[in-house]
Amino acid sequence: MTRTQSDISSGFSVFSEMVTILTAFGLSRGLTIEELANAAGLPNLDMVSPGRRLPDTAVADLWRTICLTDKDGTLPLVLAKSAPPSIFAGLSEGARYAETLGDVLDLFVENKILIADRLKLTFTTTSEAALLDFDHPLQDASVASLNALGVCLFNRVIRDVLCIPGAVKGARLIVDKDANVAAYTSFFEADVQVGHSLNQIELYPEALSKKVSHANRELFSFIQIYNKRMRAELERRIWPKSLQKLRSAIVENALKSDYTSHGAARRANLSLRSAQRLAAKEGYSLQGLIDEVRIENAKDLLRNPDLKINAIAFMLSFSDDRSFRRSFKRLAGQSPSEYRSRLF
Repeated sequence: MTRTQSDISSGFSVFSEMVTILTAFGLSRGLTIEELANAAGLPNLDMVSPGRRLPDTAVADLWRTICLTDKDGTLPLVLAKSAPPSIFAGLSEGARYAETLGDVLDLFVENKILIADRLKLTFTTTSEAALLDFDHPLQDASVASLNALGVCLFNRVIRDVLCIPGAVKGARLIVDKDANVAAYTSFFEADVQVGHSLNQIELYPEALSKKVSHANRELFSFIQIYNKRMRAELERRIWPKSLQKLRSAIVENALKSDYTSHGAARRANLSLRSAQRLAAKEGYSLQGLIDEVRIENAKDLLRNPDLKINAIAFMLSFSDDRSFRRSFKRLAGQSPSEYRSRLF
């Protein structure tokens, strides 16, 4: 069945360059354009149309078909070695101008929607490791290896785009347990576990402060502003219509440092109970929606080196800076100080 433009505009999407690159890869594996187009449910022309958004289900179906050509579980690795950095929707190019590897991780996590609406990138740090997880709700046995591709590609970004050697400590991949481990180990130059339940790259904590060779603070700041605008456009499009008014109310209240559930409901002309039910109906919580806006504003404020942590806590209506630190750590996977230290 061919997907229509209405299917694309009403559902979840991915950056079209991913479809183009997967199509070229499928052709190199002996598949025909007709076979690939039929698998993706897209007209042939859409398979090579740059600068658009296409359904994420089309990418999943396309990848499942290409996976049929995989003989040794190394399909993500083979593509990662040849795919252009543009498969990450321009984030790889922007990463060239970040100050540190830590900044690059933040860039990807904050702007993951530019790659795919429902892509989940989770970044956590401990005293022993920094972990970046790739996940997606469409992750069945075949599509899971597409996220393994993301891990492989990020390794290549670190090595070939940022030119930072020795940063990767290991990787865990959801690929066949009988996959060629030696090939993956050689590519990562680190310990790799296959047949795992996670798609995760593990970095040495000290690597986060390593400098990027082409760092340019002014240019990177411009890239961040541009990405923020692109994120806002995509978020407006993907939010369920039933939640758009409520989320707008949360954003408007945030301008007045009001992050309360009662305040959001009141501005949306709803009772508190109705606002909570509305959010729950779409798979969210009202407090979760508020926390998401709050944490984005916190990150913006942390970019100002003249603002102290306790002042930011006050501006975000936290009872004290300790409460702010706990909340930020829970939602962002790192403390405000750790986040800020990688910005300057």
